[in-house]
Amino acid sequence: MIKTLYYILFGIITAIGLYFVISSFFGRYILWNATQFEAKAVLVVATAVSVRILYWAYQLGDVQNRWWAGLGAVVLAMVSFQAITVLGAMLLGRK
Repeated sequence: MIKTLYYILFGIITAIGLYFVISSFFGRYILWNATQFEAKAVLVVATAVSVRILYWAYQLGDVQNRWWAGLGAVVLAMVSFQAITVLGAMLLGRK
């Protein structure tokens, strides 16, 4: 059961990250009052951190069979993506 939840969350988080990155190339990524370059820079940083944490989750879950730790790392990747995006919006949006 935990493996199924792990794979479902891993797939959803990966799909959401890919959506944000790909859609930012084809349209405007709005981050409050930040410029387009600043908004995309925040998005790249948030994605890079999340991808690194997802790789760690893969190592924990698939390679080491520590599914609960892998699931926790997937949730951490999701929270870190949101936290970096919100922090970037708060810091860059105050102009």
